[in-house]
Formats: sequence, C-alpha cells, structure tokens
Amino acid sequence: MSDERLVGVWVHESQINSPGGAGGFAALSTVMTMELSADGVMRQWTQSVGGGADWSSNSGRRLDFEGQWRGDGQTLSVLGMGLVDFTPAAVYEFAGQYLVTHNDMGRLIWQRRG
Repeated sequence: MSDERLVGVWVHESQINSPGGAGGFAALSTVMTMELSADGVMRQWTQSVGGGADWSSNSGRRLDFEGQWRGDGQTLSVLGMGLVDFTPAAVYEFAGQYLVTHNDMGRLIWQRRG
C-alpha cells in the first residue's frame, strides 16, 4: 500500500537571475511537474523558459519519466519502463502543505496543484 498523501499533481519551480552587468540581465525559470496517480502511475515533466535583452528560449514541456510509483511514508520509489524492480528515487517528508524531497538533485520543495 502506497502513501495516499502523495497522490496528486506536485509542482517545483526554480528561477535563476543574472546580476546584469556588461552581458545584460537574463533569467531562467524551470518548472517540474510530478503526477502521482492513485492507480500507481507516475509521470514527470520539465519545462524551462528564459530570456535576456535580445534572446528568449522555451524548451516546451518534456516528459522526463513515466512508470510506476510507491511510497512507504519515508521513501518514494519508482519503477521505470523496462525495469524489473522498484528503485528508491527520493526520501520525502511533508512540511505543512508542501512535499519536500531529498535526492541527488538536492532538496526540492513541491506544492500541490489541481
């Protein structure tokens, strides 16, 4: 049985701004969306958008992962297509209304959406 508190759509947003200077100001915003369905299906997407004085970029929404998930109250494990067993993806905890994950990407704070 998986941790039902994880079911839903979770979003992590990050933004990087340059200090300006001779190269001008630039900003990059990245949105990661993680969908954990009650039936055990997981999908994760990433989209990055950025721009500066005379340039802009939009990666479009890219599917990074699709497979199965389970959570035991401490570890979120995933099973990707073609794999034979679940692999720990992150240690997690809840901080109020937020989901906090810890993995090789560092500490990420997720907000429930929808």
